[in-house]
Amino acid sequence: MKHTFKHIALCILLLSVSQAATAQLSNKGYFTVNEDRGCNPLTVTISLTASAPCTCFVGACPCNIDYDGDGTYEDPLPSPDPYTYTFSEAGIYQIEVLFQGGSAQDFITIEVAENTPPNFDIYSCSGERVVININDDSFENYVIDYGDGNTETVPRGAANPQHTYADNLQKTISIRGLNNSAEDNCNSFNNTVVPLNTIPAADITALEMLDMNTLVLEYSLQPDILYELQISPSGNSNFSLLKKPVDETTVKDTIRNLNLADAFYCFRMASIDPCSNTVAAYSNEICSIDLDLIIESDVNKLSWQTGNVASFDIIRTGEDPLNYNNRPGAERVFDDSNVQCDTEYCYTLIGRYSNGATTTSLEQCGLAFSSIPPDQIRNISTQVSDNIIDLLWEAPTNQNVTEYQLKRSNTTSGFIPVGANNTNEFQDTGVSTSQQSYCYEIASTDDCGNKNPQSIVACSILLNGVAQNDNTINLSWNQYQGWENGVAGYVVQKSYPSGAASQTNTNTNSLTDVDNNNSEQVVLYQIIAQPNQAGIPNSTSNTVAIIKPVNIYYPNAFTPDGNNRNEVFKINGRFIISYELNIFNRWGELIFTSDNMDEGWDGTMNGKTLPLGTYAFIAKMQDMAGRDITRTGTILLLRN
Repeated sequence: MKHTFKHIALCILLLSVSQAATAQLSNKGYFTVNEDRGCNPLTVTISLTASAPCTCFVGACPCNIDYDGDGTYEDPLPSPDPYTYTFSEAGIYQIEVLFQGGSAQDFITIEVAENTPPNFDIYSCSGERVVININDDSFENYVIDYGDGNTETVPRGAANPQHTYADNLQKTISIRGLNNSAEDNCNSFNNTVVPLNTIPAADITALEMLDMNTLVLEYSLQPDILYELQISPSGNSNFSLLKKPVDETTVKDTIRNLNLADAFYCFRMASIDPCSNTVAAYSNEICSIDLDLIIESDVNKLSWQTGNVASFDIIRTGEDPLNYNNRPGAERVFDDSNVQCDTEYCYTLIGRYSNGATTTSLEQCGLAFSSIPPDQIRNISTQVSDNIIDLLWEAPTNQNVTEYQLKRSNTTSGFIPVGANNTNEFQDTGVSTSQQSYCYEIASTDDCGNKNPQSIVACSILLNGVAQNDNTINLSWNQYQGWENGVAGYVVQKSYPSGAASQTNTNTNSLTDVDNNNSEQVVLYQIIAQPNQAGIPNSTSNTVAIIKPVNIYYPNAFTPDGNNRNEVFKINGRFIISYELNIFNRWGELIFTSDNMDEGWDGTMNGKTLPLGTYAFIAKMQDMAGRDITRTGTILLLRN
């Protein structure tokens, strides 16, 4: 308190012979005041005593006043006796009276206290009792009105007073300060209380970690309860005092200077009965979560320590948010394999208690990676067309392959790169599919940069076929390789340029076919390999066009003598669609021509028999395959 000294000299006009029993005498005994201590505003009454030098009448016995404390006395003022004066501000004052001509002087000290009501706390005890804790030491005594007709005055520093009520109806308690030998004029501070028969437990509703050293607790507290916050490191059963008292109005409480990086802490709130200094009830326990994140290839591993909860929610945020809710309360590890490399994932763990309270961990973040290469490609199909091989393969399941690199080998060289693609198909155009089989292997690279340089080797099917004069066609091909589970069988597909087709199934890699279709010279064959595994495309060979031989033949002599044997000369064959036969004599003269293969030369010219001898011929033909055929020679004309 700041002490202010002021001197007030009063001209006392009337002499008061009698004084109250509580009057305070001045230094020389010339005057008294009714109170020399009290709270502001303090009004004092000043009365002259019989020993005063004069009566202070103006003009006869003037008295001067100095109330500014600067040594300057004011002109005398008319005033009754007793004289009253009010001190509006707190301080230590000196009332000074200067009697006529300075012949006498007297003073008294006045102490004016700041009129601030004392603050106090009410704490409930069981059995409708309360304890008062006065949070003030500016007064020497405190007057307590319990609101039920009972009052009590307690000195400063005394033990906290207790009071028992007769019922549990709301009461208003007021307390004011009162100094010794002072006027009882100080203001009161009021507070209400509902007496309790039983002290209830508090509720801790939430815990949230802010950083490695700080967390926030949220409470639901009742009024007028003495609360004590307790802490237990790493969830052992030994709780110790952390904070007492806890203000009943506290909704959130920040707890600092913890080591949350390496341990977890459990908290509970004790409701204290201050009358017996015992714990009346404990709140629920709530614990922080020590969450760790370890990043391994293709999996983010979470582990944590905490107290007993009913369930957990794992909250994943970042580029690919995802929640794993309602995890078992006993769970302490979780592997998140639903991750993508080069992606940052952040995790927060929320523990849920059966009473609805929650505890929230710090966020843990990490960058996922993968060191596992894509699965080897195990099924490759090759589909052959004219100097083109289309490759189709089964992509690795649930793996994000960004590029496939293809290599090709033939019978004379090793594997060489032929191209790359980001889809599971590729067309190779630099091949001669009717000449040889080509083998392929496919390396794969995923979006994490992991590469699998190997795959199953797939070799295209090369079909060869040879036709015999008797319409027998011999087909052969290499066994298909390129499927993990092998070949179920082969289909030999046969067709003609006209479009008619048929199929023959076989489990071998050769087939002999007899084609007696004399209306079709060209027969088309293709091999279809069928896999054992469902869902994989077939592989096909090159298409082989088999041209059946025309079987051209003719005699080197004929005898047109009328015996119906060997009467004409003609060219015989099959599959001929264009025909021209010219016969010449020895002088080169054309003696016969025909475009009808069924028409032969009978040894005449214009109906006249030609002489025996040797004649030359030229036969020009075209077969169904579009091939030009020329036969030349001599023929001997004979007669019997």
